[in-house]
Amino acid sequence: MDTFTSVTPDTDKLPVDWRHVKTLLAVYFKQDLRSGKAAMRPDKNQYIKTNWALLMLVGTYSVMGLIVGMIAFTGADVLFYSILALSFTLIVVALAIVVESGNVLFNEAESDVIGHLPVGSRTIFLAKVINLFAFTLLLAIPANLFPMICGIAAARSSWLFIPAHLLSSVAMSVFAAALIVTVYGLLMRYVSREKFDNIITYCQVGLAMFFIVGYQVMPRLVEKYQFGANTELHWYLLLFPPTWFAGLAMLVMGEIDSLTLGLSAISILSIVVLGLIALRKVAAGYSSQMSGISADRPRRTTAGEQLKSSRNRVGLMGAIKMAILRRPAERAVFDLVLVYLKRNRETRVRLYPSLAYFIIFPFIALITEGLPDPFLQVDPLIKSSLSFYSIMGPAFVCFVGQTAVEGLIFSEHYRAAYIFRIAPVSHLGEIHQGIRKAVLMLIVLPEFIILCALYTALWGDPVHAFLVIAPWMVIAPTTLMVSFAFREVIPLSTKYQKGQQTSRNLMIVMSAFIATIFLGGAQWAGVKGFIPYSIILTGAPAVSALLYLLLRAVSRESRPLPPVDEKESADG
Repeated sequence: MDTFTSVTPDTDKLPVDWRHVKTLLAVYFKQDLRSGKAAMRPDKNQYIKTNWALLMLVGTYSVMGLIVGMIAFTGADVLFYSILALSFTLIVVALAIVVESGNVLFNEAESDVIGHLPVGSRTIFLAKVINLFAFTLLLAIPANLFPMICGIAAARSSWLFIPAHLLSSVAMSVFAAALIVTVYGLLMRYVSREKFDNIITYCQVGLAMFFIVGYQVMPRLVEKYQFGANTELHWYLLLFPPTWFAGLAMLVMGEIDSLTLGLSAISILSIVVLGLIALRKVAAGYSSQMSGISADRPRRTTAGEQLKSSRNRVGLMGAIKMAILRRPAERAVFDLVLVYLKRNRETRVRLYPSLAYFIIFPFIALITEGLPDPFLQVDPLIKSSLSFYSIMGPAFVCFVGQTAVEGLIFSEHYRAAYIFRIAPVSHLGEIHQGIRKAVLMLIVLPEFIILCALYTALWGDPVHAFLVIAPWMVIAPTTLMVSFAFREVIPLSTKYQKGQQTSRNLMIVMSAFIATIFLGGAQWAGVKGFIPYSIILTGAPAVSALLYLLLRAVSRESRPLPPVDEKESADG
């Protein structure tokens, strides 16, 4: 029987069973929080006792919320302060859902476990949505704790801001979760299985770009008309969802007028509409659709594709691989990473959104005030921030590579990583080199080429474009080496727990900002003529080589890969 229709159609017609919802939620929460075997390793680190990633996210977002809350003490009007705070909530919640939704909504193994049971599609869908919403609240409430308290100090505010902002931030979280779940559900329902993986992957990238760019552009638009002194809303703010929910907060605070009533109505109506679409169009056939997309029916390879594949093996790509991947273990790891990046839905959905981070800051500058050639500014202080945006682009390419390494550690197929323990691998460095070279060739180098082409098109000078990017191209292998220092990195060897990718991405982005301040600051000084730029071009390779050798010395790459005991592997 065709696996695409293996689920009994009657389950799509069953009503919501709240007992089953309760049981499924208990299982989902245990999966998120409980301890258990999570990696094929010969030491105690193969067991996870606490989901530290979630705890770290809660703490980090609380600190970031404190920074947002400080805006209230600048004399900002309460309406615009609420918009900014809810924009922060939207970016926190939306990016977390974008990263984690693949693990929750598209779990490949789940249909094999409960697909044959008499559990209704609506029941499974509702349990997953509640689980995802609980995760968003776990992040949204700590992120809004300080903005909620500090908001009392905003202009025209009062103590009623606390319950008003609490309600609006929860409603904002519901909206973000409902929007993403509904979009993905409709894609799953109406898009063919062959196209679903590609569409859902690039949809994730688009959503990540939209929320990050929107959060960065919003303060610039508000700043243009002095949000601390002017309480008039411009028309484009009405298109921004946080504005709708800020109107709901104003209504709770007692500001009853046509604007707050209209914004509140839009906010509530948007949630109701998304909820109805999700329940009627997505929930009814959720089990059947999940069974369909989870079944990996092998696609027949055409004669043309076979010929192209054979040419690639002996053609230019094959020659490059033979030149840079001299050891069999390196080639095997490289091919494994390549296959998972191209074909595995779990890896693509979790990893691809973060690959677009490098283009965000140049894009923000481009759509707000432009991205001028930094070498052509006469006054070194004119538009210095815009010049720094052009530096942040290649800087973030390096850290996108680190994000890729962290994402490649996780997989639901983690038990298969046992093969590395029994394969004839002389030392750990062969595996690490395969991962690094795959990330450099497949992710980092193409992104540098994209940036160089973009800067060349904008500035009309390929030399200037290359000079901006060149120092970071030299630094990239060293930044990747940081991910391998003091630890063993085996591809696809660790079971994923909710929040791990989000927390690691957050830490990498924060470290990227810190590193860019120092390294990018030195490059900016060279671009502006404060120091000779030749010092940057010659100093970057020297410093990078020294740090690379130091990291190699403290890494474990020269050690053999310790085997896993047969009893341990059987228990896993």
